[in-house]
Amino acid sequence: MATPIYSTLTTIRQDVYTDKAAAPFQHVFSQAIRSGNKIYCSGSVGLSTKTGTLVEGGIQAETERVLDNLEAVLNEADTGLDKVIKVNVYLKDIARDFSAMNEVYVRRFAMPMPEQNSSQN
Repeated sequence: MATPIYSTLTTIRQDVYTDKAAAPFQHVFSQAIRSGNKIYCSGSVGLSTKTGTLVEGGIQAETERVLDNLEAVLNEADTGLDKVIKVNVYLKDIARDFSAMNEVYVRRFAMPMPEQNSSQN
């Protein structure tokens, strides 16, 4: 006689937060969530950790700040930019900003580069 096998799927979700990165918009979502050995990071804009406002200097300064914030969150989760697999980039004007953003992106991420999906919103 066959013995039934029962399985319970349990997902433990752990909030990842650091004050070394800009706080989430109105604190209505997490900077990141750890689930098992994966980290799911929230979207980010180039906000200063000190003022909570957009950094000055244009798209390259904003991209640097976004990646600084992302790196701080990942470091809080005991990982780093070198483990990132995919990045979604949303630009207000992709024709104007993509090249400048991508210069920072290429400099900040190591090979093999994470998959990048860039679009205009």
